[in-house]
Amino acid sequence: MKIFVRTMRRTSALALVIGLLMAVSASGPASASRFGKAGVPQFPSFPYEQRLGSGGPPPFIQDQSDPHKWVWTIDPMQYAATGTITFWDYSNAITQEGFMSGPGGASVNDFQVTSPVTGIKGFDFDRPSFTQDVDSVEADFLTPDPKHDIHTDFDPTAYHPDELPVPTPFATWTDANIDGAANLYKFAYSVAPGTQFMNMQVDKAGNYYVARRDMQWEWIDELVFKNSAGEIQREDTQFNIQPYPISDAYGWCGALVMPDPNSLESMAGQLIKDIAFDVFAVDQSAATGLPPIAREVVPSFVMRSFGIYEVDVTMIATGTRQQFTGIAKGVHTRPVEVTIANVTYPAGSRVAPGDPDFGHWLNRVSPFAAGVVPIGAWVINEGTDYMQVVPAGTPGAVWHQNKFAGAAFLVRGDMERRINYINAATTLAGDQNTIVGHKEVYADLIADGAINPDTGQPWKRADWVDWEVGGIDPVANGY
Repeated sequence: MKIFVRTMRRTSALALVIGLLMAVSASGPASASRFGKAGVPQFPSFPYEQRLGSGGPPPFIQDQSDPHKWVWTIDPMQYAATGTITFWDYSNAITQEGFMSGPGGASVNDFQVTSPVTGIKGFDFDRPSFTQDVDSVEADFLTPDPKHDIHTDFDPTAYHPDELPVPTPFATWTDANIDGAANLYKFAYSVAPGTQFMNMQVDKAGNYYVARRDMQWEWIDELVFKNSAGEIQREDTQFNIQPYPISDAYGWCGALVMPDPNSLESMAGQLIKDIAFDVFAVDQSAATGLPPIAREVVPSFVMRSFGIYEVDVTMIATGTRQQFTGIAKGVHTRPVEVTIANVTYPAGSRVAPGDPDFGHWLNRVSPFAAGVVPIGAWVINEGTDYMQVVPAGTPGAVWHQNKFAGAAFLVRGDMERRINYINAATTLAGDQNTIVGHKEVYADLIADGAINPDTGQPWKRADWVDWEVGGIDPVANGY
């Protein structure tokens, strides 16, 4: 194994950052980080009502002068930070038009839908509509987020044993495109391809349900971004991070208000869940047998596939102002203007059958999440694979103290969506008269041995997770 060696320059800045951000206890939690693949039962499932008891979703308040604008004012007693996170609920965030409304008029603060047929509120396992999978893929650097200045996370070590290039301590990259990455404090980390949300179930009222065992984040060990010169740059990160869910996920899916769940119309949705992330330093990992230096718990983590986020949060401990902006790319839409064979397709436009880049953007979506690491949370089963956020006063609950309280985050992902099952027991997929739609879902193509016209071979799973589809490649084609 190749060892990178360099001399560390001890500076006052280094001491300051270490003192403020790495004030960790002498020993961390004993349990190792979780690894595995989505779909493998790794965690038990817990009722939604218990998770809501942890405090519920962030309180976004609708602006009286702009119905698209929703503001969450950060509570310093809960988050060790001040400021706001603003969300605009545009259905097409790229062109900033349209109002996103889910099944039954579900909106920003709604995470359960009531069926107009049964009167049942929340996910109904007895009335399935369809299921889908979502996988993260390599960032294309096309999602139209404003560019940011980002910093290396501090690096007091003398070696990096994983053969990745060693970053310069405290380097700042200006005007960096960090599509497919996560801002955290002043730093950024890339969401690794292979992060999966499998077996995402939608009932006939439009409620989402995803079991915690079916959500899996890949190990985060680097930052990949496009620098100010337009070059793709890869950097090793001092902190290595393993996120994982500690609850099931619930929410609503906008596909149920479309004529067909497989529709090419604009659609979106949102999910809420509790997550945790283990933080390792000096390129350590769970494989080394060493505990993480920190285990952060973030209740009520909300992911949306529509709208615009603007984060303006100041960490009280450091006085650092954290400002990020992110824009979701809705499914089936182009994030940039594309010209092919002298025909120009505008940014934000939906692809249609026959378009030369139809296969490229079909089912591509860039969801995101924003928030602040809280001071802590009440949990049961602390330090185990069964850890869960619970209300204060729950028998056996202990207070989990976070070490990065006040650190704001904005997480983006480039994802691929696949519908793999539609309930054909009736002609309707949803209570809002959504039809079942065509049966050419990916699972059927594989099961029937259908031929993929692009390859001339039977369909296989890899055919719809490659970025280069139909000869269109975002880098080679210059968009």
